[in-house]
Amino acid sequence: MKTMTKNKWENFEKFFQQLEGSEFDGSSVLDYIWEEDLEDIHTFDCLINVLNDKSYFEQESEIIYYSNAMKYLMENDNSLTESFECANEYGYELKNLNSETLASILKEKLLRDDFYSYENEINEFLIKL
Repeated sequence: MKTMTKNKWENFEKFFQQLEGSEFDGSSVLDYIWEEDLEDIHTFDCLINVLNDKSYFEQESEIIYYSNAMKYLMENDNSLTESFECANEYGYELKNLNSETLASILKEKLLRDDFYSYENEINEFLIKL
């Protein structure tokens, strides 16, 4: 492993460990990004592309079982307004929705929103990296 790449990776790890140690709700980005991915990550948008390719947001958002889904929806969107808006944006038809699908869609949106709230910090870090 090249020293430059190793240093870059160590800095990347350290940054995301600190970031995720704050109030970030997703699982660790470090579980989805590997050292060889750093060549493709220069901006926040590049990072999002890599995470999307690896289904980071989708894998984290799946909610199974009716009771878990209903609990999640009651805690995060008890009117279901935001959940239905997201489902509509993704092209779902009403007949294809259930509580698990709605909860999973909402959780993915909230995870993305949470991650995007760190866009400036991540971009600043990646520029220096």
